[in-house]
Amino acid sequence: MSPPIRHRCAWTQGDLPLQADAFVTTRQLVDDAMALASGLPSPARVIGIARSGMIPASVIATLLGAELWSIDQHSLQLEQLGTGTRMQGVVVAGETILIDDSVWSGNAMRRCLAAVRDRFGPDVLALAVYGPRQVPDVGVRVHKRYANHWFEWNLANAPFVDRLAWDLDGVLCRDFTVDEDDDGDRYLATMRSMSPTVHRPRKPITIVTARLERYRQETLSWLERQGIPVARLIMGPWATKREREAADVWGWKAVQCRDLGVSMFIESSSVGASVIAARANVVCVSIEDGRTWLPPHGRAIDRLAECLHRGEVLETRICQSCGARGKPIEVHACAIHGRAYATEIGHLPLIASCRICCLAGDGFELPS
Repeated sequence: MSPPIRHRCAWTQGDLPLQADAFVTTRQLVDDAMALASGLPSPARVIGIARSGMIPASVIATLLGAELWSIDQHSLQLEQLGTGTRMQGVVVAGETILIDDSVWSGNAMRRCLAAVRDRFGPDVLALAVYGPRQVPDVGVRVHKRYANHWFEWNLANAPFVDRLAWDLDGVLCRDFTVDEDDDGDRYLATMRSMSPTVHRPRKPITIVTARLERYRQETLSWLERQGIPVARLIMGPWATKREREAADVWGWKAVQCRDLGVSMFIESSSVGASVIAARANVVCVSIEDGRTWLPPHGRAIDRLAECLHRGEVLETRICQSCGARGKPIEVHACAIHGRAYATEIGHLPLIASCRICCLAGDGFELPS
């Protein structure tokens, strides 16, 4: 889902526990799939909605000795993927399980569930490992519900990737060791031979890195070799490594995030993520430990502040803090930053602010 438009709405809970906002790692998905499997009856087959639904489907089918199937949510084509050598000749019986990693609108689950029932009959158990506060009424059982959640396995290519910014060292590649970081020949040699991590964006991304500006061409060449497209590359303004080490690097990254107008920053360090979230007023994820750092509640801007550069209304959304029963929110543009922000209608006093303008301390006024 998209980085949140956050409001001070009262969070309410239904029949399942509501987890805090979270960045969910692939390791956590596997652990949660194993926990989910322990409470299931032995199925005849487990069908995963491709692609990411195949991760929990494979785990559960392997653990419970069931056939593994896949379904394409667009063509609705079902494929039997077998049971492996050890299960050859074993007749498996039981119900059919259809599973995806998450359910949000419920559209994919609804279409796939109808296709599976057409093939195997009405006795199908539909599962999702994760879901929102209010689960869509599509006959699906959700293992965990989150207020807002972002997944490690698809974050790099999510629909809202243009609203994110990424650290480089420790995120898209490993960090340099102390010996490698000599600001000279060893540093360059390591940079050129560095392998990428599992985070492989295929859409153009914004990178904010403390690497020095003088290494721009080497950095761009490395990114091109790894097939990582770049929309913007913001590099450290310091002349030397010594200057950078004496600077407030996390504070500098926070300023870049604020000025760029991003909604989330993916940072290598957990301590750095906490600083950037607080200073830039953005959601910040730490790759170091998978923690999600949220901007301080109640921060900012006078609730009646209006951005002087406020543009037209771009769209109306439902407040994610309230879920599907929430209040309508107008999303405005800022003529200076080209960045949409939100105002609430009839829920709280008017908030008509470009976050960047107001946090910078200029570019806004209080209405008379």
